Formats: sequence, structure tokens, C-alpha cells
Amino acid sequence: MKKTALSAGLLCIWLISLDAEAHQLNGLIANGATANARYSLVCYDDGNGAPDRLFFNIEGKTSSAPYTVSLTVRKTVDGQELRAGPLVDKENGDGKSSPSGWLSGGPGTYYLDIDKVGSKTTGAMTFSIDYHCETAGGVDHTGTETPIRLKGNDSSGPVDPENPEKPENPEKPATPKYSKLTGSLAKLGIEKTYVASCAANQKGATDRLWFQVRAATKNRPYKLQLAVSKDDQLVTVTDPVNGDREFGAWDSLPGGDGEYQLKLVKVPDEEGGSTRGNMAFAVQYSCESATGAKTRTRNAKIRK
Repeated sequence: MKKTALSAGLLCIWLISLDAEAHQLNGLIANGATANARYSLVCYDDGNGAPDRLFFNIEGKTSSAPYTVSLTVRKTVDGQELRAGPLVDKENGDGKSSPSGWLSGGPGTYYLDIDKVGSKTTGAMTFSIDYHCETAGGVDHTGTETPIRLKGNDSSGPVDPENPEKPENPEKPATPKYSKLTGSLAKLGIEKTYVASCAANQKGATDRLWFQVRAATKNRPYKLQLAVSKDDQLVTVTDPVNGDREFGAWDSLPGGDGEYQLKLVKVPDEEGGSTRGNMAFAVQYSCESATGAKTRTRNAKIRK
């Protein structure tokens, strides 16, 4: 694939924050020193106009991490790989994001690469990315699909297939009383969506939904991703080893009371790879208050 440098018309860095209409992606980079995260998302015309560019920034959330995070966005146009970034959030946990930027690549699939930056890169990092697809000149927001987490050098796939290790997770729910969901994706199926609801009880209002996923079927050319969303927030987790008895890492989405969408998605091990073959799965989840007490958790139901 031929790579090309960006001209001033393709990349622009703004020393401002994205506006309130931006979508937000929340994610986790695992403990390993070389861990990273990768996503793809699609810009399309939803009736507001043809997409011209993807607008974005990144914020490192873990103030104790000894490194910062960067975001690079890529897209292939007419056989040439265009890049914007890396954008770097220079201070973690201060509530401020990196400078904002955009990549003008038109409609189609954009790839987001999140990396650790620093001399010491051991330790997990939570991050958030604000993003949206725009028409020419940033006049209007247009169709922006939910990002899909791809295989990277982190929890989305084992680094060493001969000796796979689960990434450590910095936090887990305080209560062992999880709700459980089991099911399967069909041989030719790609995804299945459920809805779980959280509500306040005598222990208080819900602060967040905790969750983890297990891919129960061996020998598949893809990994199983659980994408949990509410309003404009999204968090994804992946079981890095198919067919063993362990779940992937825990993560959470701080969405308060209400409905959460749980989407199980097959993610091929390589770009353009196969998603054929059925997959049995199990999901554990729990609604909890800000103090870690379990709030009312209604059983997940399939979204038809």
C-alpha cells in the first residue's frame, strides 16, 4: 500500500475542544508495555450531506499512569493511506483533551490507533475519544457509525498464540452477585443485540454498568467483542482467547440508571478476515452505585 504525506488541506489541528454534539468512545489500554488499541468506524450520508472528514480528539483518564496517550487516524483513498496525528493528551486525568484535529478522507471506513507515549509504558489506561463525521468545511454533522474494536496488541487478542495471557484489569465490581446472559451467534451471523436496564434501589442510584464477556467456542478466525453503549457513550471489551473457561477483562460504562445496549460482535483476526462459524457466549454484568453497592439489575432481553 502506498503512503502519502498530508497536505494542509487534509489535516488541521485545532486548539479547541469538540462541541457538545460529538460522539464519545470510552476504552481501555491493557497493562502491557506494548499494549495499544485499534478501532474502525464508518462515515456515511444520513441525509445531512456527504461526509468529507472525521473530526476527533483524545483524553487520557488515568492520572496515575506514567505515560500519555496518542491518537492517529488513518484512511485509504484511491490506494493511498492518509494519516492525521498523532494527537497527544499531554496530561492525564485533568479533564482536558488533546488538541482536536480532522482527517479529510470522504465517506467510508476510518481507522483509529491509540498508543502509549513515554519511556515507561507499563500500566493500564482508560481513555475517551470525541469524534464525529462532518460535511465539507465542517458545516454539518453527518452519518457516524459506532466504532468497532479491532485486534490490537492488547485485550482484543493474545500477543503470543502459543502462550496466551489474559490482560490484568485494574478494577472489578465490588459485588460477586452478577447477572448472567448466555447465547450464541449463528454460523453466518455477525452480531446480536440485547438491552439491560439499571434502576435505583434502597442502596442508591446506579452509577455504572460493569460487564465482561466469554467466547466459548474454540478454533474461530475471529474474536468476540462486547460493545456496551448508552446515549453517546460506548465501551468495548473482548475475550482474547476463544474456547477457554475464563472471561475477558472487566470494564464499565458510567451511564447511570436506564437502558444499556449490549451488542455481541464477531471481529475478524485481520482486516477483511472471515467471521464464519457459530460462537457460543456468556456475559456477566452488574449495575452498581458510586459506592460499589449493587443496584437493581433487570435481565437483558434481546433487541428485535
